[in-house]
Amino acid sequence: MKFLTLLLLVSSTSFAQLQSGISINSAQVFESARKTLSKFKFNYFAKYLGPSLSNDMQSGSTFNRFSTGQDFMDNDTDYKNSHQVFQSFALGYRLTNNLTLSYSYTFQDNLNNGIEYTDSVTGKSFERDTERSYNNQRVGLFATNLYSNSMFFINSGFFYELPTTETSKNSDMQYGLGIQPTIGFYTSTPGLSMGLNASIERYFYPDDQFVPDWCSFNCDDPKNQVRRQKLIASLTPFVSYMLTDKTTLRSTLVFDWDQDGDSNSLRSNLDDIATLGADYRVLNNLTVGAGVEASLVDTSLKKTAVVGSLNVSI
Repeated sequence: MKFLTLLLLVSSTSFAQLQSGISINSAQVFESARKTLSKFKFNYFAKYLGPSLSNDMQSGSTFNRFSTGQDFMDNDTDYKNSHQVFQSFALGYRLTNNLTLSYSYTFQDNLNNGIEYTDSVTGKSFERDTERSYNNQRVGLFATNLYSNSMFFINSGFFYELPTTETSKNSDMQYGLGIQPTIGFYTSTPGLSMGLNASIERYFYPDDQFVPDWCSFNCDDPKNQVRRQKLIASLTPFVSYMLTDKTTLRSTLVFDWDQDGDSNSLRSNLDDIATLGADYRVLNNLTVGAGVEASLVDTSLKKTAVVGSLNVSI
């Protein structure tokens, strides 16, 4: 009887220890999983490109700087395009306190049919239709506190771009590389922020410039050859001011250049623009914004667009 009692006591003690071990292990696994998940961050950004401030624009059309630039004969392209919604999805993982790895997926939808524009090559009028167009997907690395002193600090993003769109695949794009630094200046005015964003993007192809198969006359003329857009560079000075703990006024200038074919010189690319607007923080992870974009190349009201934005971070 004493043996049976001792056996039951030992067994119950062992079982209690086993339960305790399982509980501790489960807690450790849960805590480890929580810490790992806390390093992930999801961001969703949407931008609505709305109507122009001009009453002379066709209904449903607006100024879209991404329709500007030059064609293969260096003619300026027509800026008129549909109202549009751009969307971006990004998943990030914090490697260290200063390094975050991310993957981004972006596309845009033209919202209106029958938007008239003038073809830069033929000079004839055509219509743009509603469509969804995709951008190449990117793997990025964002680094904070690369350098700082009493006057300014430097952060920077780096990316590797994959040729995921049909356009990039058809042009035999191999990959793209980019660096996007930010210089922020410290100010003595509470709520005032200013700085400079920059971007240098380099794209790689088997040939930056070549004679196409269809060329049969004057093929030595660079205008009759295919020239890849191999480099894009931009500078964006910005100033923002927090009116309240939830409302921030923002202003930027965007200057843009590119390099194509075998050329070693930069030329003006998309229209340079100015933006002015305000953001309102609805929740800690939810911000909405509104403002106006305007061309610096042609300051007419036709080259303006009302914009709205939504930014969600989880």
